[in-house]
Amino acid sequence: MQKYLYLLPMVMGMGLAAHAQQDPKFSHYIFNQVFLNPAAAGSDGLTRVQLVHRIQWQGYTSSFDGGDGNPSTQFLSVEVPIVGIRSGVALHLTNDQLGPQSNQEAVLSYAYRMPLGAGTLALGLRGGLYVRSFNFDRFRPIDPNDPLLGTGKINETHPDFGAGLHYSTAKFYVGASMLHLTTPAYTFIRSAEFTNRRSLYVQGGYRYQLNEAIELFPNAIYRTDLSSSSVEATLLATWRGQFWAGAGYRQGEGVPILLGANYRRFRIGAAFDMVTSGVAAKAPFSWEVLLSYAMPGPQPNRRLPIRTPRYRF
Repeated sequence: MQKYLYLLPMVMGMGLAAHAQQDPKFSHYIFNQVFLNPAAAGSDGLTRVQLVHRIQWQGYTSSFDGGDGNPSTQFLSVEVPIVGIRSGVALHLTNDQLGPQSNQEAVLSYAYRMPLGAGTLALGLRGGLYVRSFNFDRFRPIDPNDPLLGTGKINETHPDFGAGLHYSTAKFYVGASMLHLTTPAYTFIRSAEFTNRRSLYVQGGYRYQLNEAIELFPNAIYRTDLSSSSVEATLLATWRGQFWAGAGYRQGEGVPILLGANYRRFRIGAAFDMVTSGVAAKAPFSWEVLLSYAMPGPQPNRRLPIRTPRYRF
């Protein structure tokens, strides 16, 4: 998760638009595809509830008041496959905090799935609300009496939409999505505008069975807001489908290390990111935890058994 904070005192009196790469980055993006691509909704065929909590730059403190200034993000999702109509739906909630700025979103995704060749092609749409907030009391202005500077906490809410494609087989998957199609703009002060820029994401992965026990699962994701871009790659090794370990590289940030396990219907994961870029201004590592619970997907046209005393022996 890489962020750029634009200090309001630097843009006072200038009619410019401030942009940020507003979507947080997760080290567990492999298990969290619906966050960036609505076409991935219900792709694993299971009803799944998932929670991700991330702290970036653990130990970083603000130079203003000495308090915590590091970004933190929480993500909650519920995915449900609808097998009878070849569809999947998902609802996700995100809370992203960066010092005086915070972003929240509530998004509903729908995917229609159809067989294509040896796999399945899904077409997805998403829509929801995106809330951007600023707490002006946490800024340190050059001129505290500047009439353009707000006071207290101010937020704006706008609808937000996206679309995506997702193709998967037993061996690989690839997906692409475009988010923030309507580029909602937020004007907290008269001299600056904050815009959710259209962002393109391309993601893919391949499963390679090394032997009876070990499977290798390389993944990569490309991100761009059509102005800047970044690449991330991860290699996971899974033992008998139960435990996994892996490492990756995130351009411009660092090296994530991942560990996790599947226990019955639970999935538990942890990631530790070693920061390698901009270390003079950041704390040395970030961390992330993932917890999910999966239930069997609904079975179409399944008849319930009729029980009578005659046949209960």
